[in-house]
Amino acid sequence: MTSRTTHTPAPSAADEDAIRPIHRQMIDAWSVGDGAAFAAPFADDADFVVFEGTHLKGRQQIASFTQQIFDTVVKG
Repeated sequence: MTSRTTHTPAPSAADEDAIRPIHRQMIDAWSVGDGAAFAAPFADDADFVVFEGTHLKGRQQIASFTQQIFDTVVKG
């Protein structure tokens, strides 16, 4: 039996520059409690598992669930 190791290259500076604005957008949306803006970077058919284990499917579900959290549990 042959062992195969998969090597994933380290992210480049260009990769980080491309990802950083997406992360910033999500942080900014969280800060103002905007579920739609938080979900905007996700694909229409994204899978997202929330911190407490709920599995969400799609941008709209992510936006709705996140907005509900913003309006209740983490309000203010």
